[in-house]
Amino acid sequence: MIESTCRTCNGVIDWVDCPTGGWWQHAEHPEDGHDAVSGYDPAEMMDGLGRWTTLRRKA
Repeated sequence: MIESTCRTCNGVIDWVDCPTGGWWQHAEHPEDGHDAVSGYDPAEMMDGLGRWTTLRRKA
């Protein structure tokens, strides 16, 4: 699981991966209803042996 901190409320947010992209979601949805905002988006990179590594990169 990839976690970050929401820029709006400093709450914990998790990356939800899907084949067409992905999105950030709050671990607990805030009462003011804002969407999760992070400065990072995950990326994947394959090494020379064909192993995938998930990285965090600045958005």
